[in-house]
Amino acid sequence: MNSSLRRRSIGVVSACCAATAAAACLLLLLPSPAAAAAVWDLSSYSLEKFLKFKEIGDNASGAAYMPESRTLWVVVNNPPGLFHYDLEGRLLRRLDLPWLADPEDVVYISPDTVAVSEEEPGGGIRLLDVSAWGSGRQVGYIPARNPRWGGVGNEGLAYNPRTKTFYVGQEKAPMRILAIPSEGRDAGSWTTVLDGDAAFQPRGGGGLLTDISAVAYTEARPEQLYVLSQESSRVVRVTMGGQVLEHMHVSGLRPEGLVFTPDGCRMIVISEPNEMAIYRSDGCNGKK
Repeated sequence: MNSSLRRRSIGVVSACCAATAAAACLLLLLPSPAAAAAVWDLSSYSLEKFLKFKEIGDNASGAAYMPESRTLWVVVNNPPGLFHYDLEGRLLRRLDLPWLADPEDVVYISPDTVAVSEEEPGGGIRLLDVSAWGSGRQVGYIPARNPRWGGVGNEGLAYNPRTKTFYVGQEKAPMRILAIPSEGRDAGSWTTVLDGDAAFQPRGGGGLLTDISAVAYTEARPEQLYVLSQESSRVVRVTMGGQVLEHMHVSGLRPEGLVFTPDGCRMIVISEPNEMAIYRSDGCNGKK
């Protein structure tokens, strides 16, 4: 190779190296893409569908998701009863339960059993047989002895199947979440696991939540809870210690019930008078 050709070749290589280095520097300067929100992160949910229950006139209050049938039991507090729906809002069954005392929430226990929380002082947690032959008969009872006032009592209900513990949301005065064991010597006793007035109403005003209408627990995040407020139309994800991790606004006139599918792909909010909002997580793209 003659000297002139060698100089031209070196120049081309040098220019290519300089361009490559400049591109690498540009990549370093560009902002990194934000990490995608994962299933169970509130920021991953967006509204998929909004339905109304034609058979409920008013007072839809909470829901239990039945994983075996992929259906919901919706509790109505006046007149007391349970309505069985699919996720398209089609009625499957209805159980009239006039003996329940102001039922406010319902949670899945087993394929044939749900638990219902009663709001008023003296009301407890009732285990009901919702099998085809059970007709909603009571098969168990756990007292809820926490002091509370009529109309602002026990609203939300969640269940930890590993520890056999219920988490009960007391609406306000005080706003708090209780742990009530369902088995053993401590069954029916209660302890405060989360002070809602401290966690959701920080000093200086402008609190996130002004009441508690529902509580959801998931084994995927055993040290956290999801808390719904009717008055604030907001869901909060919070640690058991009261640290708020994130929150989001939800649709519905008066949101009263909150439940997730076991895989976390959907979050379902039940609202008075007769509404259901289904949110889908972006982390479940590709799944039905």
